[in-house]
Amino acid sequence: RRAILNSRANFFPSPLRRRHAPPGLPSSLRAAKGFTLGEIMIAMAILGIIILGISEMLQQSSRFFILNRARLELQNEARGIMTLMNRNIRQAKANSIKIDEISGQAYYSRITFDTVDDIAFKFYQDGKELWMFSGANKKLLSENTRYMAFAMPRSDDMTILSVSLTLEKVIYIHNRQMALHMASEKVRIMNE
Repeated sequence: RRAILNSRANFFPSPLRRRHAPPGLPSSLRAAKGFTLGEIMIAMAILGIIILGISEMLQQSSRFFILNRARLELQNEARGIMTLMNRNIRQAKANSIKIDEISGQAYYSRITFDTVDDIAFKFYQDGKELWMFSGANKKLLSENTRYMAFAMPRSDDMTILSVSLTLEKVIYIHNRQMALHMASEKVRIMNE
């Protein structure tokens, strides 16, 4: 009868009795235990904090990339506009230069002149657009113009012209941000 009780005790172990792994397993697996609920909850909390940090870092790098790309586009656009203006203003007849503004625009935001080849040029700002007239041709140079100004920096030398240009691009990332680029050059008029 004891043999039957012992075999039943091994078949239905008591909750107080410690279970042993089968004798064929390695000792590292015999001593292995599972994770408690508290350990799993702490691991999940740490993992959640790491994932939130990574997602915020990705958002910041995405904003940085988009803003820098917009600045680069504005810089390239400003460089092209300033090169075009510089080349044409250098060929102007000094006595044909007229600086004024269109009604409702910034002061000194329009320049009109004739080149040595007798081609009439006009550069002016109209709202956020920057226009160029060359003879009978009209060309839009930029749709991102914030400010345009022409000035004669020296009253004793009317062959030097200062050109200032500010371009602005609005970018919508979570909230509104702006990219700005300012360019300013002095141009020497080669023909009097």
